[in-house]
Amino acid sequence: MILFASVFLFLVALSISIVGYSLHYGISPMPSPRKAREKITALLPISEGKVYELGSGWGHLIFPLARRFPNLSLYAYEGSFVPWLVSTLLQKGLGYPNLHITRKDFFQISLKEADGIVCYLYPAAMRRLKKKLEEEGKPGLFVLSYAFSIPGWKAKKEVPLGDLLNSKVYLYVL
Repeated sequence: MILFASVFLFLVALSISIVGYSLHYGISPMPSPRKAREKITALLPISEGKVYELGSGWGHLIFPLARRFPNLSLYAYEGSFVPWLVSTLLQKGLGYPNLHITRKDFFQISLKEADGIVCYLYPAAMRRLKKKLEEEGKPGLFVLSYAFSIPGWKAKKEVPLGDLLNSKVYLYVL
């Protein structure tokens, strides 16, 4: 009975954490769909350099990238505790030497060293990211975004996923 109560309380605490961070950031952590991961992986224009995933959530995108591109230095940023913890534990088990997972709000990091950005954000975050990219992005920086475009920017490519929502992956190059 004590074990059951402990597990129950632990799960409640995890749920409260997810809800709390979802309210704080304005969105809950959502995994990138398989089709989006495949398109982003296929569209990635470099195989060496530094790529940042902004809002890496549970790691659904960053782990396939780490496996497919061992010469990339991948930096995953997630602010929500539970998804960060899950992806960090997975990283300890999988041990990709090219992957670095950090629990931090990506709006608090510098993008000046990034060669590329991958993300699955929401419209308000894309508006904020646009300003940050304009201030910190270096020439040639690419951005691959699933589902939401960067307002006011013309994508170099828009690749439809062929799903019910008519979702796209957007590729931008500064």
